[in-house]
Amino acid sequence: MVEIPGYKNLREFSSDWQYLLRKKLERWQLVEGVVRFGWIRGLRGKTEVSSEELKDKMDKLFKEVRIENKIVYQKLQVPGIRVHSWLVVDMKKTSDGYILRIVDSTSGGWFSTPSVKNVRYRIGDRHIRGYGTHFVPYTEFENELEEIRAAQLRYCRSN
Repeated sequence: MVEIPGYKNLREFSSDWQYLLRKKLERWQLVEGVVRFGWIRGLRGKTEVSSEELKDKMDKLFKEVRIENKIVYQKLQVPGIRVHSWLVVDMKKTSDGYILRIVDSTSGGWFSTPSVKNVRYRIGDRHIRGYGTHFVPYTEFENELEEIRAAQLRYCRSN
């Protein structure tokens, strides 16, 4: 954890350096996805599950996002080999399910701010619809997030 002089928060820094950050992320995805065969991890899930399993996933996601105040990275298992992902930044409980506020992996361009979109899940669904298809979201990188949170706690305690 470091403080960057001249910036109040990570959002300001990221905005000023978004081109460089996107280039670095693109390179990281290439190495992780192609060289280390990370894309194979995107092929392991189902594109449809039981309604009970999807409800359990959504309830757990709600707990992580709303109760634990996390931003959750998910890979979307779509039919075929295509891989897609999003960040769940907020959720709202409705009478028949949830509304997920997501930042899509393809939203925004190189120099634009990614847009936040709403995606609906209804109790009883066996998949989520969007992008002209259906899919099941799978939470990824949970261990990495815990390492980041531990670093934040160590930093906050030392100051």
